[in-house]
Amino acid sequence: MSASCIVSATTSDMNASGALYNGFVLHTRSYRETSALVEILTREHGRVGAVARGVRTRRGANALQPFQQYLLSWRGGRELVYLNSWENVGRAVRLQGTALVSALYFNELIV
Repeated sequence: MSASCIVSATTSDMNASGALYNGFVLHTRSYRETSALVEILTREHGRVGAVARGVRTRRGANALQPFQQYLLSWRGGRELVYLNSWENVGRAVRLQGTALVSALYFNELIV
């Protein structure tokens, strides 16, 4: 994840306190002991890199799964934003077969 393409909007545009954004999780990876680096795709801000703290604890074991839609709230940072909260929208979708391969391909094109 390169710093030059992480955030497509300026930090001041993304700092709206209490704002909820509808977005899809593209990719997650471990970061430090309990956090994760998350790539999110939103209509308002495009592709956004974020840090989700505490997501890798037992309580948050299944949080922020790829290809799922969430309502997200964050606070701005220079290179990455920090997720304040996230809530799953609708039911979780299990992709299989051709749908999974297509989603993985799309994910590679974006990330």
